[in-house]
Amino acid sequence: MYARFLSLPAPRELLVLMLLLAAMWSTRFHYLDPAIDLPDASWAVFFLAGVLTRHWAIPALLLLNAGVIDYLALLDGVSSYCVTPAYPFLIPTYLTLWACGRWVPLAQLGSAQSLVRAAIALTLGVVGAFVISNASFYALAGYFEEMSALAYANAVARYFPGYLMSTALYSALALGFVVLVRAHASARSSRQP
Repeated sequence: MYARFLSLPAPRELLVLMLLLAAMWSTRFHYLDPAIDLPDASWAVFFLAGVLTRHWAIPALLLLNAGVIDYLALLDGVSSYCVTPAYPFLIPTYLTLWACGRWVPLAQLGSAQSLVRAAIALTLGVVGAFVISNASFYALAGYFEEMSALAYANAVARYFPGYLMSTALYSALALGFVVLVRAHASARSSRQP
């Protein structure tokens, strides 16, 4: 039991981790050209980590990475408005996306059934993450004492489509790439004698 816990991620999972870390750095911390302002890929990264990896350390390392990026962004002068007592609730926010990604059968990726299951899992993950992050921010940030929960929900609901679309787009691109790589590898192996 402990051997699996103490084992290192497989080389394929380490490659996936490196790509996911790069996606977070390139979209979450805008240290490059300020004219290139891509939507934050963090939600898609955690969903994809759930789909593409199985080692427990992957989401832990991604959580650590998110914290480091935020810390460096604050040092760089980014507003600390979102760093409130609600900030630790980003952990269940991200883990919701990761857990929903785990529901997608990696072995069947590319099939119609897998596509439907991925779409449902992603939608449920984004809804859950959106509710956790916004409800905790409303309850714990200390900014909304004069605003009712319903008024707050109405105010933030307009942001939901953007979260869903960016998470879906990044995830679709990444999973489409995985399917193409697998199809290419399968075609190559079937041509070899």
